[in-house]
Amino acid sequence: MSGRVREWLRRRAAAREARSAEEFVVVEAPADEPLMVVFEPMGSTYDVPPGEQLTIRFRFVPGAGGAVAHREDHVSVSAGLSGTMTAWTAAGEEIDLVTGCPG
Repeated sequence: MSGRVREWLRRRAAAREARSAEEFVVVEAPADEPLMVVFEPMGSTYDVPPGEQLTIRFRFVPGAGGAVAHREDHVSVSAGLSGTMTAWTAAGEEIDLVTGCPG
């Protein structure tokens, strides 16, 4: 790849980054039972241990943010069409959103 193409790709990524917004959401399990979090659209799940938290970072184009929906038996999270999300356990381990396993 030529230097001009690399520079163009770098500038394009920087411009996209500058236009994006960031939001953090903390999901906490009840003290007496785990809370299942479903990562959409992948469908993978992670069980937050009782009394612990899961931090989710959404990056998105302003006006098209992520979504968190509380259901009876789980929480569903989605980054939306143009966004991305990252999740960390209370211990700081990043969750692989495809498998639902700490990485």
